Amino acid sequence: MLPFVAHELLLFAGCFYLLLGIDDLLVDLTWLITGRAKDLDFIPDLVGQPSGKVAVFVAAWNEGDVIGAMVSNARRHWGDGNYRIFVGCYPNDPATSQALLDHEGEWVSKIIGSNDGPTSKADCLNQIWKALLACEDMSDFKTVLLHDAEDVVHPREIELFGQLGKRYDFIQIPVIPLVDPDSPWVSGHYLDEFAEAHQKELPFRQSLGASLPSAGTGCAISVHALHRIAEQKGGLPFDAASLTEDYELGLSLWQTGCSSRFVRMRDPKDGSLIAIRSYFPDTLTSSIRQKTRWIIGIALAGWDRIGWHGGLSEDWMRWRDRRVLLSSIVMIAGYLGALFTAIVVMTNQQLPSSEALRSLLLANAALLLWRLAFRASFTGSQYGLGQGLISIPRALMGNFIAMGASISAARGYVRYLVTGRLKWNKTSHRFPSETVKGGE
Repeated sequence: MLPFVAHELLLFAGCFYLLLGIDDLLVDLTWLITGRAKDLDFIPDLVGQPSGKVAVFVAAWNEGDVIGAMVSNARRHWGDGNYRIFVGCYPNDPATSQALLDHEGEWVSKIIGSNDGPTSKADCLNQIWKALLACEDMSDFKTVLLHDAEDVVHPREIELFGQLGKRYDFIQIPVIPLVDPDSPWVSGHYLDEFAEAHQKELPFRQSLGASLPSAGTGCAISVHALHRIAEQKGGLPFDAASLTEDYELGLSLWQTGCSSRFVRMRDPKDGSLIAIRSYFPDTLTSSIRQKTRWIIGIALAGWDRIGWHGGLSEDWMRWRDRRVLLSSIVMIAGYLGALFTAIVVMTNQQLPSSEALRSLLLANAALLLWRLAFRASFTGSQYGLGQGLISIPRALMGNFIAMGASISAARGYVRYLVTGRLKWNKTSHRFPSETVKGGE
């Protein structure tokens, strides 16, 4: 019985691994042929006058440990520029409000929302939006820049967003996870994922003319575009019922015809990539919790909320966004099949003879080697050869986290279908004790 079960699990996993592998290969080869030359915006320097003031939105619930350092670092980098930082706080979170006492002034405003926390990030952003609308100098603001409370900002951000805001309604710059020497496997697997996503995936989507999902940080939206979204959503631009309002916002802007651009640009002064840098979760529990929210918001509730729109290219990209549950099911079947096969071999039993299975395993082995090498090239180009090599075995950690998060997301989504309520599990944040770089 066990040999038969092992064979069927491997056959099932092998068929779907092949389909998913071909999907990845098509993206890789198409990017190499058509998208590679378009993955950087080469702008010799930022010159001319910005389009207007930049309103920096930072949603902060239980961020007393990091928000003061984040704002202080931003002020040090940006100086007395053409911006104002709006930090959204909660009446039942005195620690975050206290951390801002020494920073409030002309360039930093603390916004105390009307609801006790935790609500959702989108609800907090809506509270900030209402405060912006009430500002006497509201008409001076042309761009809203989203940041997280743990972000290490780049000195040229305000200049970049203020000027490119004249050309695009939505702009996303890269997010670079910081290297955490204390968590090389859990936190480290984000290095691999974001290196590939922000060097290949987003430029590839852009080359197809598909929507650009927001990362929720390091992205700027024109005030005009936010007004348009707000009109469609009953007065507020951010959907408080969504766990991934950032992802949905990028798609909503694309569907309304707003112009979007993913910008990879280096500072002409020092050659550094203008990007957001921050630490990512460093334990299995926190990583699974974070990815559970992403899977529910994008692959499950997002499917219900925003569906499929925009033609073949857009549907292809949304399929890639939402295929994580299928991938996890296939991975679970594959690992179980491998385990059962090992037991069969150790107990001197005989697996059913199958030429189809052997062919599948060979084809998938070739695709896996390509996939690991291709991802390692992105990690290596951003963080160096050492991290590139570590990314190969680190793929196992990414798989285990994805499987755990998918199981948790399935349970959470069933609970949502029964209760009608989505639970926001916020990630705990850290801010570097000193200025660090996560890769170039």
